[in-house]
Amino acid sequence: MESGGLVALHQACQSLRLGESDMAIVGGAQLLIDPDQSTNMSTLGMLNADGHCYAFDSRGHGYGRGEGVATLILKRLDEALADGDPVHTVIVNSGLNQDGRSAGSLMSPSGEAQRDLMRSVYSQVGLQPNETPYVEAHGTVSFGPKAFRISNTDSKKIGDSSWSVPSHSLHTMTCPVVFCEGKQRQSDLIVGSVKANIGHLEAVAGLAGLVKSINVLNSKVVPPQLHFVEPKPALKLDERRIKVANCLHSLSIMILTGIFRLSQNYPHCHLGLAELQ
Repeated sequence: MESGGLVALHQACQSLRLGESDMAIVGGAQLLIDPDQSTNMSTLGMLNADGHCYAFDSRGHGYGRGEGVATLILKRLDEALADGDPVHTVIVNSGLNQDGRSAGSLMSPSGEAQRDLMRSVYSQVGLQPNETPYVEAHGTVSFGPKAFRISNTDSKKIGDSSWSVPSHSLHTMTCPVVFCEGKQRQSDLIVGSVKANIGHLEAVAGLAGLVKSINVLNSKVVPPQLHFVEPKPALKLDERRIKVANCLHSLSIMILTGIFRLSQNYPHCHLGLAELQ
């Protein structure tokens, strides 16, 4: 469940907002101890043959698994400042939804549910998605709704059936529709995914993306996207004001950073971050 870490973080934020707690510790760990799961995932065609994550790149067919640990301490902002705590970022809002029956298939989450969630997260706090300068994206592949196909050109055999493994690294319609809609963007939306650097941490992947986003927020620099050479044609980046960070990108204004994580028929989660003013 890739969104597991962010779901825990969302619940912690809710607990703090409701006054149920004064501090929350959110953490997760991913360790690859038993080879059976990797074997099964490889059989299903979920893993890239060379073990890398090629987020947004034309070479992306499956992902590479990774290991990692992430832990964050959350407090209400006014109390953190009063206590003299170092504030690394401000969580402006967080949101959670579940696509349920609207999903195309178990392995193909609903684009409509994703868009509804993103719009809701920003509208609840009076912010415009098209003012977001950077999005830390899901950046992996998912099984498409047309899972069974006759051609086995880029598919894996499972019994008598063939599962296709298309790559939807940017959620082709979600980012453009939400972050580039309405008034024209004043600058390009920069996107990235930490999966290319450390692999897919699965249940901890959302927290890993959050840690990277905090670093982007504080440094105002987006690092180049590892393993990104040729964009996946389906993303149609040349038709949109969206750029994958293929080199260091300086962001002069860092008002908001979006982090999006989804899981196959599990909750979608989205966060909006801002630097401390």
